Amino acid sequence: MLKLCHHSGTHHAVYKNNRIFPLIITMHPFPIIGLLCCLLALQSPAQQIADNNVRTLSPDARVSIITCGPGPSLYALFGHTALRIQDHAQGIDLVYNYGTFHFEPPAFYTRFLLGTQLYYASVTSFRQFQPEYVASGRYLYEQVLALSHTQQQRLYHTLATAILPANRYYHYAFLTNNCSTRPLDLVLKISGAALPKGDSSQYPTAMQLMRPYLANTPWVSAGFDFLLGRLTYQPLPPREQAFLPEQLTALLEQLRINGRPLVKERYILYKPTTNIATPAYIIQPFHVALLLLLAAAFYSIADIKWRYNNTAPDAFFFCISGAAGIVLTAISLTSAHASLHHNLHVLWLLPTHLVAGILLQFRTLRASNWFRLYLGLSLCLQLVFLMAAPLLGIVFQTFIYLLCGSITIRCFSLLKVLREE
Repeated sequence: MLKLCHHSGTHHAVYKNNRIFPLIITMHPFPIIGLLCCLLALQSPAQQIADNNVRTLSPDARVSIITCGPGPSLYALFGHTALRIQDHAQGIDLVYNYGTFHFEPPAFYTRFLLGTQLYYASVTSFRQFQPEYVASGRYLYEQVLALSHTQQQRLYHTLATAILPANRYYHYAFLTNNCSTRPLDLVLKISGAALPKGDSSQYPTAMQLMRPYLANTPWVSAGFDFLLGRLTYQPLPPREQAFLPEQLTALLEQLRINGRPLVKERYILYKPTTNIATPAYIIQPFHVALLLLLAAAFYSIADIKWRYNNTAPDAFFFCISGAAGIVLTAISLTSAHASLHHNLHVLWLLPTHLVAGILLQFRTLRASNWFRLYLGLSLCLQLVFLMAAPLLGIVFQTFIYLLCGSITIRCFSLLKVLREE
């Protein structure tokens, strides 16, 4: 049986129910001894740490932060961060990673949205770590930290403790507790470096920081616009900005220990010669939204002029909008991710539109006063959304306003037609 787990941007197969041991029992004792010696020699980096976590690093040891470039996969869009402990005198060159998770779709995405997905700390050798990123064409940039020998030893011991089974798991939070913020918090605690201060009004928002990474994936970008709540449009102080690995790279350059720079050396471990290929999207969210807006406008004009009695298009439109509203409301209310709370889109993607779409099929119900009142209330909420977003400093992508405009046009048209009947 195969079980997939994610590690540093790739998947590794972990076998269960191993069948090799019955075979070993029947083997001659001398080959068995040789095999056991090989297995001991090939023990994992995690096991090496468990055996040697009291080992003292030499004065020539180095501690560094490795920033890994973005990749084409959804979970690799924003890059990755890892910690490296290097001590040639002790034969140590290990990479610690807080971005490991068991990848079991589709349950993984459900757990991720609900905030119940567990990530865990892991360790591997640098010799195993580097080829994964070279193979996928993702750059590797190293910043060596100016830590004292005592601080290096404390960090090494902390990491060795963090990967133990009882300590390794944590609840991932996209903006506040991820593979980039955890190394930062650890370095700040060990080094005593203070975060830089600045004008909070000039701080960027999480969405502003993410936009460049989403530029080549318009449909993924659309999903972020729909799912993320108000928190992602608020200014982020320096520590929170480091939820992105490349922002952590920039922040480390600003940190000081007793007036001295925290970063003392920098190395480009790997620089790809070509850019990662990204798919070309002929049809994008903007095109679909514009088409829906034009269709809603033309249909409304014709409906007002010729009085169509076909309610099927509106019923379908309202049911789809209501279903989307139900999903967004459920995620906003149940997710442990604060970044998904307070979703403004439920002001125009009303969950009750699903019921309204069904009732549109019944002439007596859609002609009632309460249904006209519902359409009027829906129009008011759509106007609230359009006015509240800029007042809160929130700028959505254009396709969001086009979709909202489509529903606004149909609500206004239906209200006008029903009043004149």
